[in-house]
Amino acid sequence: MKHRLYKGFVEGLTEPGKVRDTEVKGFAVKVTPAGKKVYIVENSVRGGSKKVTVTIGPHGLWTTDNARKEAKEILALMAKGINPNQEKERALEKRQQEIAQEEAKRKQSEITLKVVLEDYLKSRGESLKESTRYIYRIVVASSLADWMDKPIESITREMVEARHREITQSGKKGAANHVMRILRALFTYAMTTYTRFDGEKLLPENPVKRLSEVKAWNKLHRRQGVIKTHELQEWYQAVQKLQHEIGRDLLVFLLFTGLRRNEAAGLKWTDIDFDAETIFVEDTKNRQPHMLPMTRPLRQILERRRKARCNELVFPSKRTKGQVRDLRSDLDKIAEETGIEFTVHDLRRTFITLAESLDIPYYAIKRLANHKDSSDVTVGYIVADVERLREPMQKISDFIESKIHPGKKVAAPAARRSNSKVVPIGRKATR
Repeated sequence: MKHRLYKGFVEGLTEPGKVRDTEVKGFAVKVTPAGKKVYIVENSVRGGSKKVTVTIGPHGLWTTDNARKEAKEILALMAKGINPNQEKERALEKRQQEIAQEEAKRKQSEITLKVVLEDYLKSRGESLKESTRYIYRIVVASSLADWMDKPIESITREMVEARHREITQSGKKGAANHVMRILRALFTYAMTTYTRFDGEKLLPENPVKRLSEVKAWNKLHRRQGVIKTHELQEWYQAVQKLQHEIGRDLLVFLLFTGLRRNEAAGLKWTDIDFDAETIFVEDTKNRQPHMLPMTRPLRQILERRRKARCNELVFPSKRTKGQVRDLRSDLDKIAEETGIEFTVHDLRRTFITLAESLDIPYYAIKRLANHKDSSDVTVGYIVADVERLREPMQKISDFIESKIHPGKKVAAPAARRSNSKVVPIGRKATR
C-alpha cells in the first residue's frame, strides 16, 4: 500500500502492515500487530542487490515530517554505498569502547600511592613480617602523607628528588634514604603489576632512579652508638624514674638480653619457661629461632610483668592492642635527665660490646646475638644448646649489675634444678 504519509493519516492506521510514502521512495511506516507504528527506510545499498531495512523510530517520538527528513539522509548514505545499519553498529561499538576507556581511565586514576602500598604488602604474604608491614605504613604515611591519595603515575622524578632533599635538610639523612628505598620498592611493584587503559604499562620507569642519576643518596656511616660502661649506672637510674613501667622494664630487658626491640616486645608468655629458665624468641629478624638463658635480673623483670599480666604478651601496649612499639618519649626523658643520647638498638650494641670486652668466646657471642653467618662454615658444625650459653650470659649479666649497682654484691645464681631439661637452640622448652 502506498500513500502520502502525514500525521493524521499515520495516526488513523489500525491494520498491521506497511504503507510506503508516495513522496519519498523507500520511506514507509510499519504497523505492528500490537498497533505500534514505526518509521522505516527500505532500499538497496549502492552496489548491492539485497534490500536493507533501516529503522528510524516510533511515531510520536518522531513526527512524520522529521522522519521523512531523516529518511532522505539515510537514502543519501545508501546511494553512496554506505549501510546505515553497519554504521550504527560501528558507532555503537566505538561508543562502547569509549565508555570502557573512560572507565579504565577512572580506575587508573584510583591507583594511588596508598592503593599500591596495600597491594604490595598483600602481595608479599607471609614473606614480610608484621613488624616490617607496620614500619612501611608508618614511614610512608608520615613522610609522604600528602602523596597518599595521589595517582601513582602523577609522582614524578622531580617530586622524588625534592622530597628526598626536604627530608635530608630537616636533619634526617637516614630517614630520607629509608623512605625512598620503600618508595622505590613500591614503584618497582607497580611497574610490573598495573597497566594503563590502553594496555601499556602504567609506569614506564621508576622515578626513584633519579636519586642515583644525580648522586643524591645520603652517605651514612654505620652507627657505633653504645652506652659506655661508666654511663650504665646513671642510665639505669634514669630508666627507673620512668612512669611507663612496661617501657621501663622493656628497656632494661633489652640491655640484659641484647635482643632487638621487636623480638623482645613480641614475646608471649608461652615463650617464657620459668622452670627451665629460658626465653624463646620465635619471630626473629633472620627467621632463625633463638633461645636465651634466664638470668636473675631477667627473672625479676619477668616475674614483675607476670604479676601485672593482662594478655598473652609479656610487654603489651597500654594504648593500643598488641605490643609496645613506640619508646621515643621514654628515650627523650632519659636523654633529658642524663644527657645520654641513645637508640633502642644501641642497647643491643652495648650488650654485644660488653660480651666482647669480657673475652667471651666468639661463637658464644654469635649465638647470644643470634647472628647468622653463612660464610663461616665452622658455625654449622657447632651444636650449641641453651645450657652452654648460660655461663657466658650470666657473666655479662653480673658485669652489668656490678656497674648499675656499684658496691652491691651480686647474688650468685640460684642452683639449677637437677631435673631441668637441656633445650637445644631453636626449640621451645617443654613444660
